[in-house]
Amino acid sequence: MRRHITFAVVTLGQLVASVTITAVAVAFPVMITDLNTNLILAGWVLTVHQLVTIALMPLSGKASDALGHKRVFMLSMIMYSVGSLLSAIAPNIYLLILCRALQAVGTAAMMPSSIGIVTETYPKKRMQVVGLITSIMPVGQIIGPNIGGLVIDTLGWRSVFWLPVPITSVLFFLAIHIIPRDNKMARTSFDLTGAGLFAGGLSSVMFALSQIGNAVSYSSVFLVSILLIAGCAMFVMLFRKGRHVSQPLVDSTLLRKKPFLAANLYNFFLGAGSIGNANLIPLYAVSVYGMSTAGSGLVLTPRSIAIILTGTCTSLLLGRWGYRRPLFVGGVGLGLSYLLLSLEIQGVNIIGNTIPGSHVLLAIMFLSGLSLGIANPAANNACIELMPDKIATISGLRGMFRLSGGALAISISTVVLHVSSSLPRGFVIMNIGMAVVLLAMTPLVLAVPAGVHKAQLRQ
Repeated sequence: MRRHITFAVVTLGQLVASVTITAVAVAFPVMITDLNTNLILAGWVLTVHQLVTIALMPLSGKASDALGHKRVFMLSMIMYSVGSLLSAIAPNIYLLILCRALQAVGTAAMMPSSIGIVTETYPKKRMQVVGLITSIMPVGQIIGPNIGGLVIDTLGWRSVFWLPVPITSVLFFLAIHIIPRDNKMARTSFDLTGAGLFAGGLSSVMFALSQIGNAVSYSSVFLVSILLIAGCAMFVMLFRKGRHVSQPLVDSTLLRKKPFLAANLYNFFLGAGSIGNANLIPLYAVSVYGMSTAGSGLVLTPRSIAIILTGTCTSLLLGRWGYRRPLFVGGVGLGLSYLLLSLEIQGVNIIGNTIPGSHVLLAIMFLSGLSLGIANPAANNACIELMPDKIATISGLRGMFRLSGGALAISISTVVLHVSSSLPRGFVIMNIGMAVVLLAMTPLVLAVPAGVHKAQLRQ
């Protein structure tokens, strides 16, 4: 019974974080008006959380393996709660951005340590529990937009930050008494410089991409060039520095191993398709199908429901299926869903009955969710299979690759939409491009570990 409560505590922590992320996006327009700021500056409320999470997730994974999963999980709850509370009372946009960065430290540490806890709690059912805990995120994606709007209208936008605090406080005290004590605490080093270089490089590239859509001038071309050069230089420094550090953020020798590189590249492209472009689906629903803002917020609900259904089933059957089959089926299905989106189907006539375009869109979103639910558990476990003794560390790296793919996809997609002659035209280009990328990544599956106890780090 105790291990089931342990599983519930850590998954509830994941759920709260997921709900907050989506609710903040809903609160975004109100936040801009109330804080008397502009869109570009307010955008960092979302961006800083993503960048800090990406940069710190590998470090927190390593810390969890070295210092103990429970210790890091407890620390993540404290950081998340403090960051949330300070965000709720931030008097201006600058302090809000700073407090969101603090909240992101807790978010970054929560996922790797949670996976470490549940795999130690259920050592013989690792694949199943890892798949189930990562299927919690779509639940938050359903609750956040639907409940967030109601709460914001009633209690104001600051409620999306202070409401999680009592919940995480209860989870913290439950975790103290329920989660088994850590027995190990090994000495380790953390590549903080590497994390800074990675965050700086990614930020520079993303900012350069956002500037490409502006009017062309000598100054804008110069700025974009400098930012791209700086970003690439930081990435080169990151990998060169990794050769001279005992425990680098990203081990370049490990990335040269085909299974590890293939699994993480797959997660990078999966993040682009599942996190990146998905954030623009509500805009797609409004601009292409003429849906209302309220209706567009519900478009992703069928997708989230499908992820939960197939994610749960795939997690339970992963030991029988292995990793490659779900990765292939999920990747192809997700690519096909983007091809269908590019067709912008306005209605389908079946035996004299016309199905509205909005219903077709919901069906495509359901297909997208089915595909993601199939691919996610296998993509998560395939990375862990390569180094099962370093579960949290590998989970942190996997999360970094997936979130990076999502972040870059958002930047590229917004540029495509901005420079296109119209939003519908831009979405056609964007969806076809994403479909091609997702279908082209399927050969990576051949280099991914076939299944449990079959992973070999081959040259």
